[in-house]
Amino acid sequence: MVEKTLNELKRGKRGRIVKITGRSSLCRRMLDFGPVKNAKLGVKRVAPLGDPVEIQVKLYRSLHKVGAANVCVEVD
Repeated sequence: MVEKTLNELKRGKRGRIVKITGRSSLCRRMLDFGPVKNAKLGVKRVAPLGDPVEIQVKLYRSLHKVGAANVCVEVD
Protein backbone atom coordinates (compact mmCIF):
# COMPACT_ATOMS: atom_id res chain seq x y z
CA MET A 1 0.00 0.00 0.00
CA VAL A 2 1.06 3.56 -0.71
CA GLU A 3 1.03 6.07 2.16
CA LYS A 4 -0.03 9.66 1.40
CA THR A 5 -1.52 12.57 3.24
CA LEU A 6 -5.24 13.13 2.89
CA ASN A 7 -4.80 16.36 0.94
CA GLU A 8 -2.92 14.38 -1.76
CA LEU A 9 -5.87 12.06 -2.44
CA LYS A 10 -7.99 12.80 -5.48
CA ARG A 11 -11.78 12.78 -5.57
CA GLY A 12 -13.20 9.28 -5.36
CA LYS A 13 -10.09 7.72 -3.80
CA ARG A 14 -10.30 5.78 -0.54
CA GLY A 15 -7.82 4.99 2.17
CA ARG A 16 -7.26 3.89 5.76
CA ILE A 17 -6.02 6.33 8.40
CA VAL A 18 -2.50 5.46 9.55
CA LYS A 19 -1.83 8.47 11.80
CA ILE A 20 -2.86 12.04 12.54
CA THR A 21 -0.03 14.49 13.15
CA GLY A 22 0.16 18.19 13.98
CA ARG A 23 -1.07 20.41 16.80
CA SER A 24 -3.03 18.76 19.58
CA SER A 25 -6.01 21.09 18.93
CA LEU A 26 -6.16 19.86 15.32
CA CYS A 27 -5.94 16.21 16.40
CA ARG A 28 -8.70 16.76 18.95
CA ARG A 29 -10.94 18.41 16.32
CA MET A 30 -10.30 15.54 13.91
CA LEU A 31 -11.14 12.91 16.51
CA ASP A 32 -14.36 14.76 17.40
CA PHE A 33 -15.91 13.93 14.04
CA GLY A 34 -14.91 10.32 13.73
CA PRO A 35 -11.60 9.59 12.04
CA VAL A 36 -9.54 7.25 14.16
CA LYS A 37 -6.56 5.06 13.33
CA ASN A 38 -7.50 2.31 10.85
CA ALA A 39 -10.82 4.00 9.95
CA LYS A 40 -11.69 3.91 6.26
CA LEU A 41 -12.42 7.20 4.55
CA GLY A 42 -13.09 8.53 1.10
CA VAL A 43 -12.64 11.88 -0.62
CA LYS A 44 -16.05 13.02 -1.85
CA ARG A 45 -15.23 16.47 -3.25
CA VAL A 46 -12.44 19.03 -3.38
CA ALA A 47 -13.21 22.74 -3.74
CA PRO A 48 -11.94 24.40 -6.93
CA LEU A 49 -8.97 26.00 -5.14
CA GLY A 50 -8.32 22.82 -3.12
CA ASP A 51 -9.77 24.04 0.18
CA PRO A 52 -11.88 22.63 1.80
CA VAL A 53 -11.81 18.90 1.14
CA GLU A 54 -15.03 16.95 1.78
CA ILE A 55 -14.36 13.51 3.19
CA GLN A 56 -16.59 10.63 4.22
CA VAL A 57 -15.91 9.09 7.62
CA LYS A 58 -19.12 7.74 9.12
CA LEU A 59 -20.69 11.18 8.40
CA TYR A 60 -19.84 13.74 5.72
CA ARG A 61 -17.51 16.47 6.94
CA SER A 62 -15.37 19.18 5.44
CA LEU A 63 -11.74 19.60 6.35
CA HIS A 64 -9.39 22.44 5.52
CA LYS A 65 -6.36 21.64 3.39
CA VAL A 66 -4.00 22.33 6.33
CA GLY A 67 -5.82 19.74 8.44
CA ALA A 68 -5.90 17.25 5.58
CA ALA A 69 -2.11 17.54 5.30
CA ASN A 70 -1.85 16.11 8.83
CA VAL A 71 -3.81 12.93 8.14
CA CYS A 72 -1.66 10.07 6.77
CA VAL A 73 -3.54 7.33 4.95
CA GLU A 74 -2.77 4.08 3.13
CA VAL A 75 -4.40 4.32 -0.28
CA ASP A 76 -6.60 1.41 -1.44
